Amino acid sequence: MTPHQWRAESSLAVVVVICAGVLRFWSLDTGIPYAVGVDEPQIMGRAVSMMKTADFNPHFFDWPSLTIYLHLAVSCATFLLGSMRGLWTNLDQIGAADMFLASRAVTAAFGTATVWLTYLVGRRWGTVEAVLAALVMAVIPNHVRESHYVLADVPTAFLTTLTFLLALRAQERSTLLAFAWAGLAAGLAASSKYNGSIAFLFPLLAAGMTAGTPALRLQRGLVALAAAGAGFLVGTPFAVLDMPKFLNDYARLAALFARERGGEPGWSIYLKHLRGALGWPALVMTFAGLLIAVTRIVRDSNRVRWVLLVTFAAVYFLVMAGSYQIYGRYLLPLFPMAAILLAVATAPAVRLLRRAPLEPPSNSHRSKPFARRKKPPGLYTGRRIHVAADG
Repeated sequence: MTPHQWRAESSLAVVVVICAGVLRFWSLDTGIPYAVGVDEPQIMGRAVSMMKTADFNPHFFDWPSLTIYLHLAVSCATFLLGSMRGLWTNLDQIGAADMFLASRAVTAAFGTATVWLTYLVGRRWGTVEAVLAALVMAVIPNHVRESHYVLADVPTAFLTTLTFLLALRAQERSTLLAFAWAGLAAGLAASSKYNGSIAFLFPLLAAGMTAGTPALRLQRGLVALAAAGAGFLVGTPFAVLDMPKFLNDYARLAALFARERGGEPGWSIYLKHLRGALGWPALVMTFAGLLIAVTRIVRDSNRVRWVLLVTFAAVYFLVMAGSYQIYGRYLLPLFPMAAILLAVATAPAVRLLRRAPLEPPSNSHRSKPFARRKKPPGLYTGRRIHVAADG
């Protein structure tokens, strides 16, 4: 690729990310304060309560605490900036409704950044694949919609995609520090929402498939595991500090998810969610990309990227589909992987279109509006009239 082509495609990616941001920041104030989204008060109420009481124990572990602490920081900054503008002088004057807009803006920023991360991950397959994947991710309606709410799902999708990117870099650099960063991101993903813990597959697989002795591979995996544990505890410290409450809440939640579903199976419901998000043609191309990826795992010498992509997508989908509770927003961490698979399947056609020469129109069909025409004898040609002689 020439420098000119690289700059052009990078500029196109930036435009895609900007458009993604416009979609996610548009109408952020919808529903505030009386018709906010489901579960938004669960996060914002606890964040504002911590700000007023300095009790940083959420006393609630149906979700890990990272997202609550994130919006606690946002709420503190919002209060300080508002006080500088004279909006309030005391914490008693504010409520969760006053903090919603700023926290939603942070969620929208995470959603927009996920599009950029999808582009960076996609570059391991090629610039065309990267731009296509970012474009798909930018306009997936489910992700656009959820980026408007103060929930844990969009940050979790950001952190799982970040873990994918860092695991690929760790495999490329083969350093313990790189694997530590990937493990830390996986721990933060788990601390955002428990389903984010599946992201640990990225550094674990990368550690096992990177060249080196068995002892070195084991060392990389242990470093990533230790970093993941540290990342989880950074976001959810009261999992240790209030261990009985954490264990009881998690056990109750795990038992709920383990209940047997009746009626339509979860995999069928989630396929319908994917069809609604992507549409039938794009969903078919996504499965075509999955078949290509499985084939490349067998045939490609650089198979690590394919293994990470397919393994996470398959395990995440099966785990979520096997749960008792089924919600469309649980699929958000899967969408960047689906966007890359879709890009892998469609990129060859895009490259063929780029190389196809444009046929110029035939000269026989080209009009000549300004061509001089011969004037027949006898027509006015200036000051004098010439009359043709009779035969």
